[in-house]
Amino acid sequence: MPTFDSSSPFLPQDVILYILGKADNRCLCRCRTLNKFWCSSLMEFKFLSQHHLNFSHNKQALLLHIYFPEWTKANNAIISVNALTGASKTLCLPTQLTTCNDFTLVGSELGNVCLTFTDGCRKNMVLIWNLLTSSVRHLPQPRIFKAHTCISIFAFTYYPSTMEYCVMHVFKKKIDDKNIWYTLWNSKYQQWEPKRVANGDTTNISPDYVSKSGLIFWINFGGLTLDKPQSVLIFSITNYNWCLSRIPNKAKSDCNALVLLKDQICYISYPANIDHYSISL
Repeated sequence: MPTFDSSSPFLPQDVILYILGKADNRCLCRCRTLNKFWCSSLMEFKFLSQHHLNFSHNKQALLLHIYFPEWTKANNAIISVNALTGASKTLCLPTQLTTCNDFTLVGSELGNVCLTFTDGCRKNMVLIWNLLTSSVRHLPQPRIFKAHTCISIFAFTYYPSTMEYCVMHVFKKKIDDKNIWYTLWNSKYQQWEPKRVANGDTTNISPDYVSKSGLIFWINFGGLTLDKPQSVLIFSITNYNWCLSRIPNKAKSDCNALVLLKDQICYISYPANIDHYSISL
């Protein structure tokens, strides 16, 4: 981290960072606009990770994507729900989405939200939206477009111990393909990497994912109808390794999902169309 200059002669560097570590996000954003020195100092991963830890108890919120079919003529919405109090509010969408009803919430991490949407020319776009600053970053289209694939899903996560993030595009060209293809967009290099094939027995993965420490997790489905959970598919964004973790038969049920609970990846399953049931975790 760069050292503070003589503009702050009476306070040591660690004391200044400690004080700013207690400041809210808006205050930090204002301090970052002072000059390049302050911007780089307050963007160091060590400082930001400690600041996030200081305020993590106030950031327990859920983002819900409320989807309405086009024939209802109702606008889609994203609602923020406080996980502790249940208080909710509808977020003001970026201008690009106010006239578009066909968008999908991919994921959210460290204040950034990743969405995909279709513009007026029916082009598939990826957008990174910062909820605090309302800034928007448009990503170029993936190398393989959704119109050219039968399965197309996205994932969003951060690289471990950095403030750089990636967007992953996973796709299949044909429904009966045994392998899936993927490509990554890196915020540091700001480009899509060449497409790669997954090195594993992948059949049909769920569009819903969970990410933690540079790993992305999906449920891999199989069977004759491709709707039976077989394993958990895991991908590392740092070394591009794929691996499978088999799901025990006793854990499988009609409805299956992955969740992040107390910093642990958990597999949840429960039967459908039953009024009273227990959840296997």
